[in-house]
Amino acid sequence: MNWSNFINDLFENNLSEDIFDDLIDIFVVGHTSFFRNRKQFELLKNIILPELTFNKTINSETDLRIWSAGCSTGEEVYSILITLMEYFGEKYKDITCGVLATDISQKALNQAAQGQYKRDETAINLRGLLTPYIKKINHDTFEIKSKIKQEATFRKLNLSVPKYPFINRFDIIFCRNVFLYFNGEHRKANQLKIVKSLSSGGYLFLGDAEKFDFESFGLSRIGNGIYKNDNFVF
Repeated sequence: MNWSNFINDLFENNLSEDIFDDLIDIFVVGHTSFFRNRKQFELLKNIILPELTFNKTINSETDLRIWSAGCSTGEEVYSILITLMEYFGEKYKDITCGVLATDISQKALNQAAQGQYKRDETAINLRGLLTPYIKKINHDTFEIKSKIKQEATFRKLNLSVPKYPFINRFDIIFCRNVFLYFNGEHRKANQLKIVKSLSSGGYLFLGDAEKFDFESFGLSRIGNGIYKNDNFVF
């Protein structure tokens, strides 16, 4: 099956909301894990956050706007928040931050908001990093602590809507492996909307293997799947 054409057909046909949601949950299965593509999170912590903190701090007040688009079941969202808390430490409570997390699947969003996960191989390998931010539910299940979950705002959003409902642009956008579901024409149009949501000097995170003509959008590539908006012209 051509997944790009399938998704486009869903968007373009006048399906009831219940049928649309059921089909999305069946066919769009997000495969994700905590700190997927670890190098991106290392660059976020060591390079990007120090730069943005310097640029976004005015009169000792830091305001960072972060969006996880296509957040699936939440592992990416909590990985971002843990990275923020690891970087800022006790100072995290003094900054305006948090993460807006959106997805097309309400089922995935419900699981993300609950924040409960099985102890898979990835989680076991990240035990040292995750431990301060999780609590044990039983022998094979853990839950993200409330102090982390309260920093995420989960909302349902179809990225193919004509206009996103945001007033302010974002300093960091994670939209990894989402555009793989779109064909060429729809992919370009949705990529443009994402770029328009990025602030000047902001960073966009995509999947390593995603096709992205970043130069046509005025972005520069700074790492595998990481792009910076140097010259905001939209």
